[in-house]
Amino acid sequence: MKNIIIVGYPKSGNTWITRLTAELVGCPVSGFWQERHSEIAKEGGDRVSDYRCYKAHHQLNEINLEINSNSGSIHLLYVLRDPRDIAVSGANYFNFDKINLIEQLFRKINKRKLYLSLFPIAETYQINRMSRAIIQGDKTLHKWLKISWRNHYKPYLDAGVLFVQYEKMLSSPYGECEKILNYLGIQRDSAFIDKVINNQSFAKKKERFEKMGDKSQKSFLNVGKSGQWKAKLSQKQKDIFLEHLREELLFFGYETDI
Repeated sequence: MKNIIIVGYPKSGNTWITRLTAELVGCPVSGFWQERHSEIAKEGGDRVSDYRCYKAHHQLNEINLEINSNSGSIHLLYVLRDPRDIAVSGANYFNFDKINLIEQLFRKINKRKLYLSLFPIAETYQINRMSRAIIQGDKTLHKWLKISWRNHYKPYLDAGVLFVQYEKMLSSPYGECEKILNYLGIQRDSAFIDKVINNQSFAKKKERFEKMGDKSQKSFLNVGKSGQWKAKLSQKQKDIFLEHLREELLFFGYETDI
């Protein structure tokens, strides 16, 4: 069995790229790499293929340990996204609890959602916490955020793993799909690639999930845009990213003139 692991920092677009890659290849998304939880990215269970696609947020050394104990063939793809947009997306996704006595009371009576509706956590606080995780790591926020974005992507870059940029997949998906297929040594005609791009578009997937009544899948996809950080981040937050990650932003072609 040939395994394709699509890995990236959380909220980088891993679910989207994993599903798209699996449909390009013609194989199922079998779940989250070496995890037993119910993975939201799973689809295509009826596809017959020698390949299996897996989503992952692992560090490279964690992947390597698992590869060494796995007898199948492994292909790695790394999903890269502007860390400022990761901050915005993560702020809308992760739980940012500011524990106090009132919240503890609501938790005891199993009414946490009611607490958050009555005492919403400010978006500024959420973005600040997510930004801190991206810049220096924060395992208290989530186990997959225990290391910084830089320390996560850099070993993959140094190892020569294929990088797929979220923004390029939005702006020029055909070229990115060709890059993935060439890397895997798989040929597909242009009509097939165009069909996959359309099937996996955010609008198409949301429409499908809405018809199915699957609210969790629909909301998980969020908006599927780039550059949200320009409107969502304060100037101070933008400056913090430039202070710590200007070199990487320039290297990967992200905007720094703000």
